[in-house]
Amino acid sequence: MGNQFNKTKTGAYLRSAQARLNIHRSKKLARIAKIKDDIIKHLLAGSEINAKIWAETLISEEGMIPCYDVVSSMCD
Repeated sequence: MGNQFNKTKTGAYLRSAQARLNIHRSKKLARIAKIKDDIIKHLLAGSEINAKIWAETLISEEGMIPCYDVVSSMCD
C-alpha cells in the first residue's frame, strides 16, 4: 500500500517551508548589509586587499537571494 497524497499536509508543509525560507532570506540580507559595512571600513582604513576579499564574499552571498526568491515562488 504506499503513502497517499494528502493535500492538507502538503499545504501545511509548504507554508512551513516558506516561513523558513523567509527567515533564511532575511538573515542573508542582514549578513549582506554587514559585509557592505565591513567593505567600507576596510576601504576607509586603506586595506584594499581585505576589501576585495569581502567584495568577493558579498558577490557570492548576493547570488543566493534570487535562489530563495525562486524557491519561495515555487512553494506558492
